[in-house]
Amino acid sequence: MIDDIISNAKEEANKILNEAKKQAKEIQQKGKDLADKEKQIILESQVKTIKEQEKQQIASLNLQARREILLKKEEEITKTFDLAKNELSNFNKKAEYDKILEGLIIEAGIAVDGGNLSVIMRKEDQNKIKDFTSIAKEITKKTGNKCSLQLSKNTINTIGGVVLKNEDGSISINNTFEALLEQKYHIIRTEVANTLIK
Repeated sequence: MIDDIISNAKEEANKILNEAKKQAKEIQQKGKDLADKEKQIILESQVKTIKEQEKQQIASLNLQARREILLKKEEEITKTFDLAKNELSNFNKKAEYDKILEGLIIEAGIAVDGGNLSVIMRKEDQNKIKDFTSIAKEITKKTGNKCSLQLSKNTINTIGGVVLKNEDGSISINNTFEALLEQKYHIIRTEVANTLIK
């Protein structure tokens, strides 16, 4: 009987031991599975972070490249306008300059809508326009408002062109070469910037 009890006890102990081993193995497996899941989550998180950093770096490099392109374009535009300004500074010596002056006076006179206008020019240009009356008639014809032009005693420091003022001086149209170039410069600069931003 003692042998039976010992045998039963051994059998029971083996069962408990096997059950404990089985539970330990299950716990170990669950721990390994949980660790694998955690490892996968951490790995995916790291991959996601790296991809986001790559996207940010690419976006930053693209933005930097666009800025550099814009600066180069700006430099080219500035060089081009400097060359144009240089060419225009010599234009006042050409025969067609007188006709250009007349056209600038007419354009400014139309912009002011006629009236009694004062023409301000470079000192060197004051004797280039011989017939202000016919120019005034042209402005009158285009605007429908009577126009008279008077050469101002004041002069302007410019490479060429004119400034027109109405009688009370409240309206002034700057049709000098520099002012016209400045207007064109901003228009072209804006167009280039808009093209690069797209």
